[in-house]
Amino acid sequence: MGRNSDVTENEAEVGLPVSKKFVGRHQLINLIMMSVPHRDDFVMESCVNSEIKVFNRKLKKSDY
Repeated sequence: MGRNSDVTENEAEVGLPVSKKFVGRHQLINLIMMSVPHRDDFVMESCVNSEIKVFNRKLKKSDY
């Protein structure tokens, strides 16, 4: 569906509904939802890695 380089500021608000819609359309196949890995080319405190943490937290809380 995407790459971790696609995660930028406030992308969790866009990415999670798209992911949920994708899962809803593919209910008859087995899907594995995985978290987004942090970016090794940025420091852990970067805004990109912070947004990845937010996205992963919201993904974990979602009701897929």
